[in-house]
Amino acid sequence: MIDYLNPTGVFLKFSTISSGDIFGSIVFLLQFILKLVISTKGIVFIAVLLLAASLIIGLVFSGYFGMVNNVLEGRPKIKGEFSAGFRKYFGRVFLMSFILLLFSILFVLFMLIASVPALVITKAAFAGKPGLYVTTVLVDLITVSVLFFGFMFFRIYMSFWYPATISYGKRAFTIGKRTADAFFWGLVRRFLAIDIVFILSQVIFINIGGSLAVFAVKWAFYTIFFTFLVTYVFALFSSITALNNKKNRVKEDDDE
Repeated sequence: MIDYLNPTGVFLKFSTISSGDIFGSIVFLLQFILKLVISTKGIVFIAVLLLAASLIIGLVFSGYFGMVNNVLEGRPKIKGEFSAGFRKYFGRVFLMSFILLLFSILFVLFMLIASVPALVITKAAFAGKPGLYVTTVLVDLITVSVLFFGFMFFRIYMSFWYPATISYGKRAFTIGKRTADAFFWGLVRRFLAIDIVFILSQVIFINIGGSLAVFAVKWAFYTIFFTFLVTYVFALFSSITALNNKKNRVKEDDDE
């Protein structure tokens, strides 16, 4: 609905980002976030927003996560499976989502600040200072690498936190991190392929306009894409966990 209605207010304010250059957009975002963080009203607004978003995630996805986990563990389908998952996992999913969203804001803020030096040097180089070209390339490569791997680390570890919590409960983040560590580069390749598909879809949607038919197609695509993404993360966690358990059993047998 947000995508279709394009409401005014905050969303209209953010639309001004696209009218400036990249540096101006980054500075605008930093100013906007910092104003929220350093003011009492801003902190209250962020807290209410995070609580509302976490509540929605808990209400919608706690039952769904339980259903997906039951399928992957080979449990027979039962009546009221979604409700049972909601009652069992709502508290965990709600708390995790609040922490995840809070860390996401801090992470984005950190990444924006980390990108400013590269943007300043790049802008100066293109403004007619050829002596900065070599420095610009070096700083940009370092910055892009930090942003890419930082984003991948954050997303993979946070994503695996959910299935670890549903499957194990206690020490979920540690278990999720260890599982991701065991197959990190394979996960990077898979997440990168998913990112490419999503980016290409957005390019296509931008170029075909914003009619009601396009909205319906986008709605269907987002539903299928994000349902697949959630299920795929759970399936990856399950398969890697099973593989690690098998390796541990083989090692124990060899030791004996």
